[in-house]
This record gives sequence, C-alpha cells and structure tokens, in this order.
Amino acid sequence: MLLKRAARRIRDYFFFFEKIGPFLASLRLRVGPRLNSDAENATGRVCLYAKTIKYEPQPRCCSYVGRRGEGPQAISIGKNCDKFGIVVHELGHVVGFWHEHTRPDRDMYVDIFYKSIQTGQDYNFEKSKPEEVDSLGEPYDFSSIMHYARDTFSRGAFYDTILPKPSTGFRFEIGQRVQLSDGDIRQAKKLYKCAECGGTLMQESGNLAIQHSGVCIWHILSPQGHTIFLNITGSTLPSPTSECNEEQDNVITVRDGVSITSPILG
Repeated sequence: MLLKRAARRIRDYFFFFEKIGPFLASLRLRVGPRLNSDAENATGRVCLYAKTIKYEPQPRCCSYVGRRGEGPQAISIGKNCDKFGIVVHELGHVVGFWHEHTRPDRDMYVDIFYKSIQTGQDYNFEKSKPEEVDSLGEPYDFSSIMHYARDTFSRGAFYDTILPKPSTGFRFEIGQRVQLSDGDIRQAKKLYKCAECGGTLMQESGNLAIQHSGVCIWHILSPQGHTIFLNITGSTLPSPTSECNEEQDNVITVRDGVSITSPILG
C-alpha cells in the first residue's frame, strides 16, 4: 500500500475511480461471483468504485502499483491466488499501495535476513525512498494485509526472511491475508479523501447511524432484483434551524446507484 502501507506520492498514479461523493463503495473485478464478493467485502469500507479493473489469468499473482495508462487495468490472479486475502492484497497494489515492509523507516521496526532469501528475490525487500511514498501520518502496521509473512521468499522451510524487531514488542503473526487492517482502511480513506461519516451495508439488515455532524454517506449493496427497505426512526436528523421548505443541510437523499449523479429516488 502506501508508505506506511507505503503509498505512491505522484498523483498521476492514483486511480481515477468514480468518486462517490465521499461514498463508501466497492472495487469490482471482472472475475467470477466469489471473487467479486471477496473484493466487495474487503474494500466496502473505502470510498472507491471502479469497473476499470479486469482479471487476467497469468502464472503469477501480481499487479502494478497504482494506475498505469488509459483504459482497463489488468490484475493477475494466477493458480492458487484466487483466495480472499491474496485478491485483496493485489487490490491494495491497484489503488496505490506498496508492501508495508518497504517503507523508508522499516529498519526501525523489522529485521531483514538477506541470507535466507531465495536467489534473485532480494529486490522484493528493497526500501522505498522518502520521495516515492507517503505515510499520510499512519504508523508502521505489522497487521497490514500488505505486509510480508515471516518466511515470504524463504530459501527453506525453516528460514525466516523478515521478523519484527524485539524492541517493538510485537509478538503476533505478520503477513496476514484475512482482512484489511484498521490501518489499511484509515490510510486508503485518507488517500482518496473518503467521508468520515458513513459506511457500507452488505448484510440482510443493519443500522445506518449518524456518528457525528457533517455529510454522512452510506452505500447499500444488494443482489440485482432485490428490494431494499429503509425504515427511518427516531431523531435521525437534527431539528431544523428554519422553515422546512428552506432547510438545505438537514436532509436525507436516496439515490439509485453509487454516484452523486445517480437518479434520486427520494
């Protein structure tokens, strides 16, 4: 990811996702339903929605970091790569994030054991330069889905290639491929200037609560053809400050789609 999930600094490499207000939405891959579901569940808390990413069957699991050129961008999900955590990891590269352990200040947090690395794979452990990435104020994240595991590119079953420094006190497993960490989500939201208030609902039911004042935007995902019922109860909105027909700020707008230009339903 970014520096601190090390992310690209140069705006030209940021993906031109359809900005959904600051709408919390999802990334979609042109792959099977299960992978689409994985991508939605992983990125549903980040304000991105793109139909410009396509799946290409390749021998490796890889992706460019950030946007490259015009038109659809390919992401390679090779053999044994079609798993939730690996797909999300590659999507992290797509939106602009490098590997966490390559950030410039990584030597304060991890030790790299070069003698244990497979021949020709040393480049995967090179540090980025400060001018190449930006931490956006986020601390080093051992739990990032963009972090390598302790034995990534190891030359043998019992050789570690990267470990947290003892001084950090971190004793848990690194390199998880289960879910986006809180740091991953915070940093992606900062990078794409997502709204602080809102969320994504993908379950059969749930509550959309206002966390604080300001613009709150929710994205509700449902299978095509299903009906969505909204039940607005209680003092959802602050009391109007003027006549209702003049009130501009305290309103609820429902749109059919993920864009601020989508048709208004009510």
